[in-house]
Amino acid sequence: MRKLLSANFARLWQSKIFWLLECLCFAFGAFVYILVAINTRNIGQGWLEYEAHGYFYILIFPLAVMISLFTCFFIGVDHSDGCIRNKLIVGHSRKTIYLSFFFTVLAVSLLLVLAYLLAVILVGMPLSGPDVLRAVELQPWRLLGCFLIIGECAALFTLLSIMDTNVARNVVVSLAVAVVLILSGMYVYHKLSQPEFIPIVSRTSDGYILLENGDPNPNYLTGMTRILYEWLTILLPYGAAALSLDKRASFDYRIPLISIVTILLLTFCGIRLFKNKDIK
Repeated sequence: MRKLLSANFARLWQSKIFWLLECLCFAFGAFVYILVAINTRNIGQGWLEYEAHGYFYILIFPLAVMISLFTCFFIGVDHSDGCIRNKLIVGHSRKTIYLSFFFTVLAVSLLLVLAYLLAVILVGMPLSGPDVLRAVELQPWRLLGCFLIIGECAALFTLLSIMDTNVARNVVVSLAVAVVLILSGMYVYHKLSQPEFIPIVSRTSDGYILLENGDPNPNYLTGMTRILYEWLTILLPYGAAALSLDKRASFDYRIPLISIVTILLLTFCGIRLFKNKDIK
């Protein structure tokens, strides 16, 4: 395993797709925090205190697309160049090869997050001050939830990429899966998060936002429908992500538990399928 990981990381530092995605994450973070600075100046400091939480965690959503692209090209090159076959010839087991790819993808995912955080520090803090971090709720369970969702994406796209030797087809399939995961999760969370009453929004002179209850909301879910959407939100990675990052939500033990089970299940299935795959 150690030799396989060393070989993967040696390739990683020379990978153009890796450095391109790192630059994209940094550029995305810079763009986000330039918008934060503009809105803070136009609306008031109270806006930043209310919205900083969402902007800090927003990378979790496009990250699925970036992970899918990286796995397609990084693992696809090993397929097309015959590296996987050579690893088997020299005595590495299929299980260790698969796990080495999974841990590499997981590490790359965290490096992409670090590029975004670097933009927060180098762009966000100089433009808006330390409030960009001070106003963020850094509860451990929210950070754990994000990490486990990243782990789910790494496990899923490792499975998809290692099972298909055609890079172009794999890119299309993986991107489609990533988009469906994001949109479906956001949709069920949006339905579940409908308030019982239609809120009336008002803003104070210093930019703070006040919410008051208005008329009953006809879109508010009740009964078995609400229970169904609660479970769908928790089961879908990006439903769970949105729920974990909701400032109004409290810790739900089902989210990390289901994420861990999903990671283990995807990894187990990936190893079993890879063991039966014909490597040409």
